[in-house]
Amino acid sequence: KIAQAIVENLNSPNIIGLTEVQDNDGSTNSGNTDASESYLTLINKIKELGGADYAFTDIAPQNNQDGGAPGGNIRVGFLYDKNRVSLVEAPKGTATEAVTYENDGKLTLNPGRIDPNNEAFEDSRKPLAAQFMFNGKSYIVVANHFNSKGGDQPLFGKNQPPVLSSEVQRMKIAKVVNDFVKDIQAKDKNANIVLLGDFNDFEFSTPLKMLKGKELTNMIEKVNEKERYTYMYQGNSQVLDHIFVSNNLARSTKVDIVHINSSFMEEHGRASDHDPVLIQISK
Repeated sequence: KIAQAIVENLNSPNIIGLTEVQDNDGSTNSGNTDASESYLTLINKIKELGGADYAFTDIAPQNNQDGGAPGGNIRVGFLYDKNRVSLVEAPKGTATEAVTYENDGKLTLNPGRIDPNNEAFEDSRKPLAAQFMFNGKSYIVVANHFNSKGGDQPLFGKNQPPVLSSEVQRMKIAKVVNDFVKDIQAKDKNANIVLLGDFNDFEFSTPLKMLKGKELTNMIEKVNEKERYTYMYQGNSQVLDHIFVSNNLARSTKVDIVHINSSFMEEHGRASDHDPVLIQISK
């Protein structure tokens, strides 16, 4: 179903950010963290359905250090159309190495994790930065999966305003990622930067305002409000999945939320409880 959505509904994007990719043996707590078979299962199905010929890249987490089901070792990663997009040459990082951006316009690791030893990412996914070349231009894309809203009081519960305890960690994560963006822009103000993924918060929330800062544009805010949802919870249509672009890309970027999952049930054929978000950059 996911492969079918990528081919038929998303028209095989050049770059795809994936969240919650489990390792090869799923929730079996074997100590294995490699996910190559999981990626190849999806890649092969996409190709079988007539989609693009994708390659994948990720960094396997340390066993049971990134949250999710014990043994599952969920992580973020990328698929990219290897006939249209290439990874910039640089060493691949490890689970504990921090990526930086150098004055030569390249990431030190590709892909590389952003400050993975920071306490902000305890028991949570570490953002993954990758640098791609497309049509002779460099794009730094960061895949994210912020900590969930588990433990928050309900929005329409007896306590108003509700206590959002999970926000504390997302604020820390948002600052780390925003600082990474600022560091890139301090060295190259025209760098093309994209942040994508499941940020587990709303476009108007304090953590996502922190993440956006003055450096980024949240393309979700360009979507008509009636269409602005990627997830449904307790009857509320809401956005948890976002794509941010550096401000220099905003005017040349179009966005769409492809409503193929959140409004439907598994009986209707949905592949996920989240809708995919799609952008097209013409620069």
